[in-house]
Amino acid sequence: MADAQRPHAAARGCRRLIAGCAAFVCAASVAVSPAAAQSVTFTFFGRGDGHGIGMSQYGAEGAARAGWSAPRILAWFYRGTTIAHITSGNVRVDLADYAVQFGVGVQGSGQLLDVATGVRKALTPGVDYIVRPGAGGVVVSGSGGAVVDRAANGVQILPTGAGLVAFNGRPYRGSLAVAASGGTIRAVNLVGLELYLRGVVPSEMPSSWAPAALQAQAIAARSYAVRARNPSAPYDLYADTRSQAYGGVRAEAPAATAAVADSAGEVVAYHGSVVQAYFAASDGGYTESVQNVWGGSPAPYLTGVPDPFDTISPTHLWANPPRFTGARLGSLLGTGGTVTKISVLKRGVSPRVISARVTFASGVSAVVTGNDIQAELGLPSTWFWIGQSNLPAPTEPAVSGSPGTPSTGPVPTVRHVVRGSYLVVLSNTSNLGAARRLAARVAHLAPGEQIVVRVSARHRRYLVVAIRCDTQARAAAARRTLKQLGFGSVITRALAHDPAPRPAVLERIVVPAHPPAPSAAATPPASDLVPQAASGGGAGAPPAP
Repeated sequence: MADAQRPHAAARGCRRLIAGCAAFVCAASVAVSPAAAQSVTFTFFGRGDGHGIGMSQYGAEGAARAGWSAPRILAWFYRGTTIAHITSGNVRVDLADYAVQFGVGVQGSGQLLDVATGVRKALTPGVDYIVRPGAGGVVVSGSGGAVVDRAANGVQILPTGAGLVAFNGRPYRGSLAVAASGGTIRAVNLVGLELYLRGVVPSEMPSSWAPAALQAQAIAARSYAVRARNPSAPYDLYADTRSQAYGGVRAEAPAATAAVADSAGEVVAYHGSVVQAYFAASDGGYTESVQNVWGGSPAPYLTGVPDPFDTISPTHLWANPPRFTGARLGSLLGTGGTVTKISVLKRGVSPRVISARVTFASGVSAVVTGNDIQAELGLPSTWFWIGQSNLPAPTEPAVSGSPGTPSTGPVPTVRHVVRGSYLVVLSNTSNLGAARRLAARVAHLAPGEQIVVRVSARHRRYLVVAIRCDTQARAAAARRTLKQLGFGSVITRALAHDPAPRPAVLERIVVPAHPPAPSAAATPPASDLVPQAASGGGAGAPPAP
């Protein structure tokens, strides 16, 4: 998840925000020659990776190395909370939505249940049964295309004995419900919460990490899942970072399974209610208050707190701050003009950027959010400060907290590198239904997550991604292959937290499933930090990302 949860931007929503904004504010009249404006470069120094709300996963690992227990880690990141116990029950996980075809089956033994008629049919283990929309329902076909069932109200795939259900060849615990949805089909995995967490924890955190960190991740993930339950909706959770990553049986690992078992039924609670336990990869040394990231009401347990244990993260301080010319910034922000100045107007407690004023060579300026800047430039987080080549070297902004504030250290030497990898994009649309239908058409080419959600300002765009490549040359080769198959596509830069479709037919590319395990690093002793109880009234409900 680890952003649990969270979206991005290659669609230029910021372009419309700036270019179409009627509230342009004229900047002070400053004569800037075009040549001088073109030569200015902007360097974005920064910290952290992700939204910075709640628990830092690297911070949890660092604290665990220093001897902290899982409850102590969670009490530090979620202020004023305690560990409570629940009866786990089940959760419903959306594996595919708005699809036109996918495969289902069983590993071991199992049955297909026609929901409308109640008829059960034995399924052959290892066979990939194809499901497509039918007249008012679904059609299930077996080997050779023979129709196995036409179901008006959908079907359920039910394992028997020690069997497992399969979706597109991938095994899952629990059962699988398939139903029609507006001319498309949906697959939902109904699974026990504790079994679900076996496939979440190692998908969110390397299973080689310390047991206390894995237990903290299990408790946070369990809390997030419990809060996500919604009986009035067709499912509770997505299987990707829109909720939290869930890889099913293939993702399971013994250490993570042990962490789930050792914390069985435990959740993070505030004043008797399960909290919205957001977490992200790295907080840069200080978490952020939720209202400064997503707006809405404050939540007492989601306030900014110091985190010196995050120093083990490779993005604790950005090693290679990205650099842009003024003209390139104007292009990325969608104005077509040259940026001559960026002034931060408001910061959070961490201090992540909440808003900034961007000034152009034309003399006009516009106010944009830190989230917009992060999304449009592909920055790891909104904790950044900016250097301009025509101004003195910048000073890192101070954290508006107190004890535990990380030292700023020297401003690193800039090495301009290309960030991320490349996405081969088939469509960039604001129509989610259209995006999902196109994604389903190419699912057989590159099975896995097909839609990247990018958000900028108030605008949401959906990129249908055929494949993610680690080099531009491979992306170009994939694009040529897609063209031969009748699909038009473009290549765009990937953001670090974009999901990575697993390549199949087009090419073989290894994409890391987890962040690299950190090397051993000195961390403050456990006595340096003592969890403090938050004061105030009841928890406000933080907004959905």
